[in-house]
Amino acid sequence: MNNNKKEKIIGLIALGCVGVIVVAVVLWKVLGAGSEQINIQYGVPVDYEKEGFVTLGDYKNISISVGVSEEDVQEEIDYIIESAELYEEKQGKAATGDMVNIDYEATLDGVVIESESDTDLLLTLGEEEVFTEFDEGIAGMNTGDTKVIDVEIPKDYGDEMIDGKTVQYEVTLNYICGDEIEAELTDEFVKDYTDGECLSVIEFDDYINNQLYQTNVENITDEAWTKVIEESEVKEYHSEELDKAVAETEKSYESFAEFAGYSSMEELLSDYEMTSQDVEEIGQEMAEEKMLAKSIAAKEGLSLNNDEYAKMLVEYMEYEDEADKNRPLEEIEKDFEESYSENPKDAMLLEMVKNYVADLVTVEGMRE
Repeated sequence: MNNNKKEKIIGLIALGCVGVIVVAVVLWKVLGAGSEQINIQYGVPVDYEKEGFVTLGDYKNISISVGVSEEDVQEEIDYIIESAELYEEKQGKAATGDMVNIDYEATLDGVVIESESDTDLLLTLGEEEVFTEFDEGIAGMNTGDTKVIDVEIPKDYGDEMIDGKTVQYEVTLNYICGDEIEAELTDEFVKDYTDGECLSVIEFDDYINNQLYQTNVENITDEAWTKVIEESEVKEYHSEELDKAVAETEKSYESFAEFAGYSSMEELLSDYEMTSQDVEEIGQEMAEEKMLAKSIAAKEGLSLNNDEYAKMLVEYMEYEDEADKNRPLEEIEKDFEESYSENPKDAMLLEMVKNYVADLVTVEGMRE
């Protein structure tokens, strides 16, 4: 603090007790200490606009087009061709270090697990991109061969259905990858890309057009919420909301680092060319979303009753087992926090507000 500022403060203090109170109130407002007077509870609306923290955009008059232009279709096709990974198909016996193309189907007690099955997967043997057992089991296989590989799933794998259990993977070695080749838009490429849904280049434009349209329709809610964020402004972050959001973001990266086999979050960030500052900024974005959502909820009288909250949470978790859906709410909340490193009440309130805003959107270009 420079001498001039010190002299001003000393002078104000000298005015007496009344002056001290005035100064304290002024500093309290300027420094944002008043923000701590707001009672923050998870999943409870707060009008941060009324409190001077944010300025909301016009969230009631958002317009979104789901139409698809010829330029959109061509850009998507160009992207598909440019990003395609195609290799010469070599035959023979696979060895460690080879990149291979495989199909695999997972079963547990004779029941197929669709979420753990795939086709045309590319992996390099020895790099443990899927499971160590895959690398060891595929090495030595001949192209065209099929083999059942038992895999002991880690207890913290993240899928309650198979965590800690032994799953049988029926693996087919399609081919060993040779040199990479440039993709071309041919009938064969189109057929492979669409898994036989589209048989020729002539049909491909319509196929991509429909795919883009469906994606646009499915993304209406997210697109609308993006516009809310873009047209709103955060004047000041509420310190508690910000601290919680940053802590949750750091926790999610730490959990992912552990799951992916990194020794620390820092190692993960380094591998992805990120810094702790990047994580903090992502946390800021989360805090912004929560403050905007809670403000809209407060203005529109939106709130989560217990039954609605429990229903939304179960749907969000996408449980396949009926027994899981009927577990105590506290256990489901714990599952959510372990999976997403975020408070479930705040998350469900955000989902409610996003759906509310989406219902107000004017959608252009809808097809019959």
